[in-house]
Amino acid sequence: MDSLRFKPPLGKIERSCAVLCFLFAAGTSANECQNYQNAQLVGTLQQQTFAGPPNYESIAAGDKAERYFLLKLSAPICVNADAQQQEPSFKAITEVQLILNGASNYDSLRGRLDQMVSCKGKLLSAQTGHHHTEVILSAAQCD
Repeated sequence: MDSLRFKPPLGKIERSCAVLCFLFAAGTSANECQNYQNAQLVGTLQQQTFAGPPNYESIAAGDKAERYFLLKLSAPICVNADAQQQEPSFKAITEVQLILNGASNYDSLRGRLDQMVSCKGKLLSAQTGHHHTEVILSAAQCD
């Protein structure tokens, strides 16, 4: 009989929470996934060192050290598949390797390490031993 009991309408706080929950859920829908051609990402700029050639396994064992900038994303993203470019879809991407245009861009961003930045560019799926995240942001322009 409790289900037949009168329930008062939602108050201001409950309505606000319901609206915010709806907006949050709507913001994570498939329509909000990034596209390969025009990506805009926000996150913390970080530098990381990886093992490079010849074996891409261990710097201590003689592989060349390769330093890259990564964007640790503020929130996980999904990426829509691009059939024309034969690029797959991705879900829950949390970090993206940045390929910047020239050394001057690396130099200009070095002072922004461990800070929030916004970057735009073209996404690519990882394809070589030099790619260290599932998705790469190429021709990245960050501010």
